[in-house]
Amino acid sequence: MTPIRRFGAVDFVLFLCVVLLAAGVRAGYLMLNCDNGRAAGPLVVQDPADQAELRTLAHSVRDGNTFVSAAPLSSGPEQTAHASPGYPWLLGLLGRVVPDEGRLDFIMRWTQCGLGGLTAGFYFLFARRAFRSLGVAALAGSLCALNPFWVVNAAQIDDGVLISFLVSLTPVSY
Repeated sequence: MTPIRRFGAVDFVLFLCVVLLAAGVRAGYLMLNCDNGRAAGPLVVQDPADQAELRTLAHSVRDGNTFVSAAPLSSGPEQTAHASPGYPWLLGLLGRVVPDEGRLDFIMRWTQCGLGGLTAGFYFLFARRAFRSLGVAALAGSLCALNPFWVVNAAQIDDGVLISFLVSLTPVSY
């Protein structure tokens, strides 16, 4: 088995190129098709989440650091575990800094551009480690950067980008 090379200048430059390519493609999509990040855009990757429930959960995290919404078959708002907590939690924490609802969506879309860029970069690192080849790593990172479903998903206020980012973090032994 081929030993793993040390992470050098060429590796860093390729990693940076993959991250910038991914972030740039997502930013270009937001600028050209999504009114500079103010709108969701013409294409949708997944069914939109229940925005009312998402906002309720984000507001409860922002205001009271709780996870409260109207659960299925409940008579009113209560602490719930029926919805995934990651994205509403992130929206709630960002909502503490940015109280304006319209501005929050704008900043979240641009944050998702950065997360999408890092996701492609982490897949680059994973492929470099798994296949011990810089060429395979550059190919994997570039394909992740240019994946049209991931690019379009950056404009949605939904958990797709966050989930992809968290999955890219799972191989801890980079």
